[in-house]
Amino acid sequence: MREDTIEITGCSGKICGYNVAFGKIECTSGDGSCLTASLLKARESAFHDRQLIDATDEIKMILDGLTAPAGTSLSLVVTDFGLLLAWAEHGGVVPANAITSRNSNEEIAEALGLLLDADPGQSYQTAK
Repeated sequence: MREDTIEITGCSGKICGYNVAFGKIECTSGDGSCLTASLLKARESAFHDRQLIDATDEIKMILDGLTAPAGTSLSLVVTDFGLLLAWAEHGGVVPANAITSRNSNEEIAEALGLLLDADPGQSYQTAK
């Protein structure tokens, strides 16, 4: 193994964490900051009313219609700012200089290209 990498093999469920390097996101064993983008359905209740049931059905239909690029799966990247839908690879090697959930919010926002300002043309860096 190269000195500038950390070998981590696979992940699933709450044990996945994201890393951003070389323009891509990879989810490996970690802290729960990378989730499979799968919405669950539930019976109608006070906390999951008809409005949320209908919204879940619509969102699932949209997500089911997407085609993942080879080697990736639809994932939710968990940040302090919110959730980001992303095509992520799972498993593999984490570069030593990768941005992860342990980095500062500024570094994470920049690495993910988050648009946090009301103007959708501005990235985190230009919105500061």
